[in-house]
Amino acid sequence: MELDYTVSTCKSNADAVAAVIASTEAHGFRVQFVHDVAATLAEKGFDREPVTIVEVCNARYASQVLERDVKIGLMLPCPVMVYERDGEVHISTMRPSLIGSFFPEAGIGEVATEVEGVLVDIIDEAAGQDALLRIAVPTEGAGGSDATRSAHFGHAASFTLVDVAGGAIVATSVLEIEPHDHGACGSIADRLAAEGAGAVIAGGMGGGPRAGFAAAGIPVYFDDASATPRDAVVTLLAGNAESFRDDHQCQGH
Repeated sequence: MELDYTVSTCKSNADAVAAVIASTEAHGFRVQFVHDVAATLAEKGFDREPVTIVEVCNARYASQVLERDVKIGLMLPCPVMVYERDGEVHISTMRPSLIGSFFPEAGIGEVATEVEGVLVDIIDEAAGQDALLRIAVPTEGAGGSDATRSAHFGHAASFTLVDVAGGAIVATSVLEIEPHDHGACGSIADRLAAEGAGAVIAGGMGGGPRAGFAAAGIPVYFDDASATPRDAVVTLLAGNAESFRDDHQCQGH
């Protein structure tokens, strides 16, 4: 069995800590203390990415295990750690079920497993966020959220992939496109689908890629006014982009 249970989240470090605290209280546990480890280290001149340890406990469970062996208190309260590494936020805890292996005579396996189940629920709920939607926007040049949009799907040099969760932009990446022959846009549609695109915004598109997106269940939206991918996505999130219609389709494609 692994030592820890760890998940990643799209939330910021501060939001993840707040979510852990709220979820802990919702599950009948109490937050004993919140250690901002990174801040403490910074005071001593050691800078690092954010690390926060939230100590959580439940009186009933703590009483039960301490009655079996008071030295189990050396491993209490249960730590839930929120940390950031390479720009990604994680929430982690040591599995309480492993404590039993340090105190084999105490017979706390059932209690420890129950506590572990609660901690896993706390972490999963704290890490949870609205479903992520990846929106593909054809762009000129190297792409990016503030790049110039390509007026036509098939002429794009790149596709800016904008990730949205909870009605907000949370990340942006770029898919570069090699030059292709006329009529080969369907392969680009396949690549975008493989990259996880869940929607497309375009100002012009031929029938081939439209059919490809339709077959993949990916909706296409028409916007020939927004200047950048960021503007186009904001327009879509505001409900001001319309579905791509036949009269939007480029003729002869």
